[in-house]
Amino acid sequence: MEPTTTPQPQLRQNKHVLIKIIVAAVILAVIAGIALLVYRSVHQAVLESDVKTELIKQNKIITLSAKGNIFPSSVPAGVKSTDKVVINASVSASGTAYCIAGTSKSDAKIVFHMDKSTPEDAPVKGSCSDSATVPPLTPSEVAIGSVGAGAVSLSWQTAPYAASYTVQCANDKDFTIGLKSKTTDTTAITLSDLGGDGQYYCRVSASNSLGQSAWSPTLSAMTNPISVAPTEMKVTTVSSTALHYSWKATDGALSYVVEYSEDDSFVKDVTRLTTTATSGDATGLKAYTAYYFHVKAVTAGFDADHASFSTEELGRTAKP
Repeated sequence: MEPTTTPQPQLRQNKHVLIKIIVAAVILAVIAGIALLVYRSVHQAVLESDVKTELIKQNKIITLSAKGNIFPSSVPAGVKSTDKVVINASVSASGTAYCIAGTSKSDAKIVFHMDKSTPEDAPVKGSCSDSATVPPLTPSEVAIGSVGAGAVSLSWQTAPYAASYTVQCANDKDFTIGLKSKTTDTTAITLSDLGGDGQYYCRVSASNSLGQSAWSPTLSAMTNPISVAPTEMKVTTVSSTALHYSWKATDGALSYVVEYSEDDSFVKDVTRLTTTATSGDATGLKAYTAYYFHVKAVTAGFDADHASFSTEELGRTAKP
Protein backbone atom coordinates (compact mmCIF):
# COMPACT_ATOMS: atom_id res chain seq x y z
CA MET A 1 0.00 0.00 0.00
CA GLU A 2 1.46 3.36 -1.06
CA PRO A 3 2.15 5.96 1.74
CA THR A 4 -0.14 8.99 1.79
CA THR A 5 1.51 12.33 0.84
CA THR A 6 0.25 15.94 1.03
CA PRO A 7 -0.23 17.43 -2.41
CA GLN A 8 2.24 20.22 -3.28
CA PRO A 9 -0.51 22.82 -3.82
CA GLN A 10 -1.73 22.19 -0.26
CA LEU A 11 1.82 22.73 1.12
CA ARG A 12 2.15 25.99 -0.75
CA GLN A 13 -1.22 27.14 0.57
CA ASN A 14 -0.25 26.31 4.16
CA LYS A 15 3.02 28.17 3.70
CA HIS A 16 1.24 31.26 2.41
CA VAL A 17 -1.17 31.19 5.37
CA LEU A 18 1.75 30.94 7.79
CA ILE A 19 3.52 33.87 6.14
CA LYS A 20 0.34 35.95 6.36
CA ILE A 21 0.01 35.14 10.06
CA ILE A 22 3.64 36.13 10.72
CA VAL A 23 3.29 39.36 8.74
CA ALA A 24 0.08 40.22 10.56
CA ALA A 25 1.76 39.56 13.94
CA VAL A 26 4.71 41.77 12.99
CA ILE A 27 2.38 44.56 11.86
CA LEU A 28 0.39 44.32 15.09
CA ALA A 29 3.61 44.43 17.12
CA VAL A 30 4.80 47.50 15.21
CA ILE A 31 1.43 49.20 15.68
CA ALA A 32 1.48 48.38 19.41
CA GLY A 33 5.03 49.71 19.71
CA ILE A 34 4.11 52.93 17.93
CA ALA A 35 0.99 53.30 20.09
CA LEU A 36 3.09 52.82 23.23
CA LEU A 37 5.61 55.42 22.09
CA VAL A 38 2.80 57.86 21.29
CA TYR A 39 1.18 57.22 24.69
CA ARG A 40 4.47 57.74 26.52
CA SER A 41 5.16 60.91 24.55
CA VAL A 42 1.71 62.32 25.25
CA HIS A 43 1.87 61.24 28.91
CA GLN A 44 5.27 62.90 29.36
CA ALA A 45 4.01 66.06 27.66
CA VAL A 46 1.09 66.17 30.11
CA LEU A 47 3.39 65.69 33.11
CA GLU A 48 5.78 68.36 31.83
CA SER A 49 2.87 70.73 31.31
CA ASP A 50 1.68 70.11 34.90
CA VAL A 51 5.15 70.89 36.28
CA LYS A 52 5.67 74.01 34.18
CA THR A 53 2.19 75.39 34.89
CA GLU A 54 2.59 74.95 38.65
CA LEU A 55 6.13 76.32 38.58
CA ILE A 56 5.08 79.46 36.72
CA LYS A 57 2.28 80.04 39.24
CA GLN A 58 4.49 79.61 42.29
CA ASN A 59 7.36 81.57 40.78
CA LYS A 60 5.01 84.57 40.61
CA ILE A 61 4.45 84.27 44.35
CA ILE A 62 8.19 84.71 44.91
CA THR A 63 8.60 87.55 42.42
CA LEU A 64 5.64 89.44 43.89
CA SER A 65 7.12 89.10 47.39
CA ALA A 66 10.22 91.11 46.44
CA LYS A 67 10.63 94.67 47.62
CA GLY A 68 12.66 96.43 45.02
CA ASN A 69 15.18 93.82 43.96
CA ILE A 70 15.38 92.15 47.37
CA PHE A 71 13.52 88.92 48.11
CA PRO A 72 12.44 87.84 51.62
CA SER A 73 15.10 85.72 53.34
CA SER A 74 12.56 82.90 53.74
CA VAL A 75 10.45 81.42 50.96
CA PRO A 76 6.82 82.69 51.03
CA ALA A 77 4.35 80.31 52.70
CA GLY A 78 2.34 79.96 49.48
CA VAL A 79 5.25 78.22 47.77
CA LYS A 80 4.74 74.51 48.48
CA SER A 81 4.36 71.11 46.86
CA THR A 82 1.05 69.94 45.38
CA ASP A 83 -0.47 66.53 44.73
CA LYS A 84 1.27 66.47 41.33
CA VAL A 85 4.45 68.51 41.72
CA VAL A 86 7.22 68.62 44.32
CA ILE A 87 8.38 72.21 44.78
CA ASN A 88 11.82 73.14 46.13
CA ALA A 89 12.77 76.78 46.47
CA SER A 90 15.67 78.65 48.03
CA VAL A 91 16.61 82.28 48.55
CA SER A 92 20.12 83.60 49.15
CA ALA A 93 20.92 84.99 52.60
CA SER A 94 21.28 88.46 51.04
CA GLY A 95 17.89 88.21 49.32
CA THR A 96 19.44 89.08 45.95
CA ALA A 97 18.91 85.69 44.29
CA TYR A 98 16.56 82.74 44.38
CA CYS A 99 15.82 79.54 42.50
CA ILE A 100 12.64 77.45 42.45
CA ALA A 101 12.40 73.95 40.97
CA GLY A 102 9.46 71.66 40.26
CA THR A 103 9.62 67.87 39.95
CA SER A 104 6.80 65.62 38.76
CA LYS A 105 5.58 63.23 41.44
CA SER A 106 4.80 60.69 38.70
CA ASP A 107 8.24 60.87 37.06
CA ALA A 108 11.21 62.22 39.02
CA LYS A 109 13.14 62.71 35.77
CA ILE A 110 10.80 65.55 34.77
CA VAL A 111 12.31 68.63 36.44
CA PHE A 112 12.14 72.34 35.56
CA HIS A 113 13.39 75.42 37.39
CA MET A 114 13.15 79.23 37.36
CA ASP A 115 15.07 82.12 38.89
CA LYS A 116 14.98 85.90 38.68
CA SER A 117 16.58 85.87 35.21
CA THR A 118 14.09 83.37 33.75
CA PRO A 119 11.22 84.72 31.58
CA GLU A 120 8.03 84.54 33.65
CA ASP A 121 6.40 82.01 31.29
CA ALA A 122 9.41 79.88 30.31
CA PRO A 123 10.69 77.42 32.92
CA VAL A 124 14.09 75.89 32.15
CA LYS A 125 14.51 72.13 31.96
CA GLY A 126 16.57 70.57 34.76
CA SER A 127 17.22 71.39 38.40
CA CYS A 128 18.65 74.66 39.69
CA SER A 129 22.18 73.25 39.65
CA ASP A 130 21.92 71.63 36.19
CA SER A 131 22.17 74.87 34.22
CA ALA A 132 23.85 77.11 36.76
CA THR A 133 25.80 79.97 35.21
CA VAL A 134 27.48 80.97 38.47
CA PRO A 135 28.91 79.16 41.52
CA PRO A 136 26.30 78.50 44.23
CA LEU A 137 25.53 81.03 46.92
CA THR A 138 26.53 80.51 50.55
CA PRO A 139 24.20 78.28 52.62
CA SER A 140 22.11 80.26 55.10
CA GLU A 141 20.17 79.57 58.33
CA VAL A 142 22.76 77.04 59.46
CA ALA A 143 21.87 75.32 62.74
CA ILE A 144 24.05 73.05 64.85
CA GLY A 145 23.45 70.72 67.78
CA SER A 146 25.10 67.86 69.61
CA VAL A 147 23.71 64.38 69.19
CA GLY A 148 25.99 62.52 71.58
CA ALA A 149 29.61 61.99 72.48
CA GLY A 150 31.83 63.10 69.62
CA ALA A 151 28.92 63.80 67.29
CA VAL A 152 27.18 66.93 66.00
CA SER A 153 24.36 67.48 63.54
CA LEU A 154 24.00 70.43 61.19
CA SER A 155 21.18 71.65 58.97
CA TRP A 156 20.82 74.62 56.65
CA GLN A 157 18.59 76.19 54.03
CA THR A 158 19.07 75.15 50.41
CA ALA A 159 21.56 77.42 48.63
CA PRO A 160 20.50 78.55 45.14
CA TYR A 161 22.30 76.59 42.37
CA ALA A 162 23.94 74.16 44.82
CA ALA A 163 24.59 70.60 43.63
CA SER A 164 26.31 69.44 46.84
CA TYR A 165 27.49 70.69 50.22
CA THR A 166 30.70 70.29 52.22
CA VAL A 167 30.64 70.37 56.02
CA GLN A 168 33.78 70.94 58.09
CA CYS A 169 34.16 70.57 61.85
CA ALA A 170 37.32 71.06 63.93
CA ASN A 171 38.52 71.71 67.46
CA ASP A 172 39.63 75.27 66.63
CA LYS A 173 38.19 78.26 64.78
CA ASP A 174 40.99 78.11 62.20
CA PHE A 175 39.95 74.58 61.20
CA THR A 176 43.44 73.11 61.57
CA ILE A 177 43.10 70.85 64.64
CA GLY A 178 41.11 67.63 64.38
CA LEU A 179 39.54 68.69 61.09
CA LYS A 180 36.75 66.47 59.75
CA SER A 181 35.02 66.99 56.40
CA LYS A 182 31.97 65.39 54.83
CA THR A 183 30.10 65.97 51.56
CA THR A 184 26.38 65.53 50.99
CA ASP A 185 23.64 66.46 48.53
CA THR A 186 21.10 66.96 51.33
CA THR A 187 20.64 69.95 53.66
CA ALA A 188 21.29 68.09 56.90
CA ILE A 189 24.12 65.89 58.10
CA THR A 190 25.60 64.28 61.21
CA LEU A 191 29.33 63.97 61.86
CA SER A 192 29.72 61.16 64.35
CA ASP A 193 33.48 60.54 64.31
CA LEU A 194 34.76 63.68 66.00
CA GLY A 195 36.72 61.75 68.60
CA GLY A 196 35.16 62.60 71.94
CA ASP A 197 33.45 65.22 74.09
CA GLY A 198 34.40 68.87 73.81
CA GLN A 199 33.73 71.98 71.77
CA TYR A 200 33.65 71.77 67.99
CA TYR A 201 33.49 74.52 65.38
CA CYS A 202 31.62 73.83 62.14
CA ARG A 203 30.81 75.52 58.82
CA VAL A 204 29.14 74.69 55.47
CA SER A 205 29.79 75.60 51.85
CA ALA A 206 27.95 74.77 48.62
CA SER A 207 29.38 73.56 45.31
CA ASN A 208 28.38 72.99 41.71
CA SER A 209 30.27 72.38 38.45
CA LEU A 210 31.35 76.02 38.34
CA GLY A 211 32.89 76.27 41.79
CA GLN A 212 32.40 76.51 45.54
CA SER A 213 30.64 79.17 47.62
CA ALA A 214 32.12 81.04 50.54
CA TRP A 215 31.90 79.28 53.91
CA SER A 216 28.93 79.98 56.14
CA PRO A 217 29.52 81.72 59.48
CA THR A 218 31.20 79.39 61.96
CA LEU A 219 28.99 77.83 64.65
CA SER A 220 30.05 75.79 67.66
CA ALA A 221 28.57 73.03 69.83
CA MET A 222 29.67 71.12 72.91
CA THR A 223 29.37 67.37 72.43
CA ASN A 224 28.06 65.54 75.46
CA PRO A 225 26.04 62.35 76.03
CA ILE A 226 23.32 64.39 77.81
CA SER A 227 22.49 65.99 74.44
CA VAL A 228 21.07 62.73 73.08
CA ALA A 229 17.67 63.46 71.58
CA PRO A 230 14.47 62.05 73.14
CA THR A 231 13.39 58.63 71.89
CA GLU A 232 10.17 56.67 71.36
CA MET A 233 8.29 59.62 69.88
CA LYS A 234 4.70 58.57 69.14
CA VAL A 235 1.74 60.35 67.57
CA THR A 236 -1.82 58.98 67.73
CA THR A 237 -5.10 60.23 66.33
CA VAL A 238 -7.59 61.77 68.77
CA SER A 239 -10.14 63.31 66.40
CA SER A 240 -10.45 65.19 63.11
CA THR A 241 -8.84 68.23 64.74
CA ALA A 242 -6.50 66.77 67.38
CA LEU A 243 -3.48 64.49 67.70
CA HIS A 244 -1.82 63.12 70.86
CA TYR A 245 1.99 63.01 71.09
CA SER A 246 4.37 61.45 73.62
CA TRP A 247 8.00 60.36 74.09
CA LYS A 248 10.29 58.69 76.59
CA ALA A 249 11.70 60.97 79.31
CA THR A 250 15.32 62.07 78.79
CA ASP A 251 17.78 61.95 81.70
CA GLY A 252 18.78 65.44 82.81
CA ALA A 253 16.00 67.17 80.88
CA LEU A 254 14.88 70.51 82.34
CA SER A 255 12.17 70.98 79.72
CA TYR A 256 11.23 69.91 76.23
CA VAL A 257 10.61 71.77 72.98
CA VAL A 258 7.97 70.21 70.70
CA GLU A 259 7.45 71.24 67.10
CA TYR A 260 4.79 70.11 64.63
CA SER A 261 3.98 71.13 61.08
CA GLU A 262 2.50 69.93 57.79
CA ASP A 263 5.98 70.60 56.37
CA ASP A 264 8.32 67.65 56.96
CA SER A 265 11.33 69.98 56.80
CA PHE A 266 9.88 72.15 59.61
CA VAL A 267 10.43 75.37 57.68
CA LYS A 268 6.89 76.64 57.06
CA ASP A 269 3.97 77.09 59.47
CA VAL A 270 5.68 75.44 62.45
CA THR A 271 3.98 75.34 65.86
CA ARG A 272 6.55 75.34 68.68
CA LEU A 273 5.69 74.48 72.30
CA THR A 274 7.77 74.33 75.48
CA THR A 275 6.73 71.88 78.20
CA THR A 276 8.02 69.91 81.17
CA ALA A 277 5.69 67.00 80.42
CA THR A 278 6.47 64.09 78.08
CA SER A 279 3.12 64.12 76.30
CA GLY A 280 0.40 66.48 75.14
CA ASP A 281 -2.31 67.19 72.59
CA ALA A 282 -2.11 69.27 69.44
CA THR A 283 -5.54 70.79 68.82
CA GLY A 284 -7.20 73.03 66.26
CA LEU A 285 -5.71 71.03 63.40
CA LYS A 286 -7.05 70.49 59.87
CA ALA A 287 -9.20 67.43 59.28
CA TYR A 288 -7.64 64.37 57.65
CA THR A 289 -4.26 66.07 57.36
CA ALA A 290 -0.75 64.70 57.96
CA TYR A 291 1.40 66.45 60.58
CA TYR A 292 5.05 65.85 61.43
CA PHE A 293 6.28 65.99 65.05
CA HIS A 294 9.69 66.07 66.71
CA VAL A 295 10.97 67.00 70.17
CA LYS A 296 14.23 67.96 71.88
CA ALA A 297 15.33 68.05 75.51
CA VAL A 298 16.71 71.20 77.11
CA THR A 299 19.43 70.31 79.65
CA ALA A 300 22.00 72.11 81.77
CA GLY A 301 24.50 71.70 78.94
CA PHE A 302 22.25 72.34 75.94
CA ASP A 303 19.73 75.15 75.61
CA ALA A 304 16.77 75.23 73.22
CA ASP A 305 18.97 76.47 70.36
CA HIS A 306 21.61 73.75 70.66
CA ALA A 307 19.74 70.62 71.79
CA SER A 308 19.05 67.98 69.17
CA PHE A 309 15.63 67.03 67.86
CA SER A 310 14.35 63.48 67.89
CA THR A 311 13.49 61.65 64.69
CA GLU A 312 10.29 62.83 63.03
CA GLU A 313 7.02 61.04 63.69
CA LEU A 314 4.01 61.33 61.39
CA GLY A 315 0.39 61.53 62.50
CA ARG A 316 -2.86 62.14 60.61
CA THR A 317 -6.09 63.63 61.92
CA ALA A 318 -9.31 61.70 61.38
CA LYS A 319 -11.81 62.32 58.60
CA PRO A 320 -14.55 64.78 59.60
